[in-house]
Amino acid sequence: MHASEEEKKPETTVLRVGIDVAAHPFTFMDEVGKPAGFSVDLLNAIGRDHNIRFEYVATSAQTALAELTAGRIDLIAQVPRDPTLAPT
Repeated sequence: MHASEEEKKPETTVLRVGIDVAAHPFTFMDEVGKPAGFSVDLLNAIGRDHNIRFEYVATSAQTALAELTAGRIDLIAQVPRDPTLAPT
């Protein structure tokens, strides 16, 4: 790669993602404490294609929305279905 190509490389965006570490197989911590699961794999693939680095923050389904609202995370990896929000 030439120096001019390096200069054109866009800056990496960093987003903090709340993950429920008990939501296997979607999100969990592997045997060495690293975030893993389908949602983590999907986000990492999107990140590679769009120059985004995701920092995973362990949370729970019960606290994720509060973390998002408070600005401690930028997005939630998955949101559990809430029957109280279903249309009537």
